[in-house]
Amino acid sequence: MSFQSALTLFLPVTAANFGSSGLCASRFLQGFCQGFLFPSLTHQLGQWAPLEERSRMGAFAFGVGPLGTVVAMLATGIISASWQGWPLVFYAYGTLGVIWSLMFGILGSNRPAAHPRISEAERTFIETSLGHVGGKVSHRVPWMAIFRSGPVWALLVAQSGYIYCSWTLLSQIPSYINHVMHFNIKNNGLLCALPYLTLWVWSFVFSYASDSLINQHVVKVGTARKIFNSIGKYAS
Repeated sequence: MSFQSALTLFLPVTAANFGSSGLCASRFLQGFCQGFLFPSLTHQLGQWAPLEERSRMGAFAFGVGPLGTVVAMLATGIISASWQGWPLVFYAYGTLGVIWSLMFGILGSNRPAAHPRISEAERTFIETSLGHVGGKVSHRVPWMAIFRSGPVWALLVAQSGYIYCSWTLLSQIPSYINHVMHFNIKNNGLLCALPYLTLWVWSFVFSYASDSLINQHVVKVGTARKIFNSIGKYAS
């Protein structure tokens, strides 16, 4: 994450000195680094989120993405329209990313048992909920079974389609609103942010509904995941 943030920080310099080739190489490396982010976040949720609260904690963690998009689009439009211009956008976001990475490295821990400042009551609650009482739980990864699994490949295809559509939408909305609808760059940021603001708000509503259905034994965990995932896919 810190390497990706450093690449963002120096992106204007990279583009000025190495042109489009340097820019493409930098963006490729950023995407490569970012590929580790969501699997790592999912693993952290598996270590920290009690089963009774996993939907809402997952919404809180993954909801930072849409919220960050909202803030970034609003701020980017304002910064780009100012006298500092667009390079300041990369300097600001890159610096914030480096600071966040350092703070996470200092304050974060892989699991409750390794955290030096967690209370004993909270640690016991989390580990009991997850069935990890007694410390670290280690399992051998069944790589061959994973690669041969039909559901895994179905999820990979679905997620790839979602990511493609999501990033296409994210990159093309500003151009469409600017060149087709003829809004200026400040109003452009506000309008582009609205879909992601809606996504962030509704993620909390549906995550609490999912946890409620699971905790009240109305549906099983897998059924709840399928219901709300289907609602999200069809609604989009």
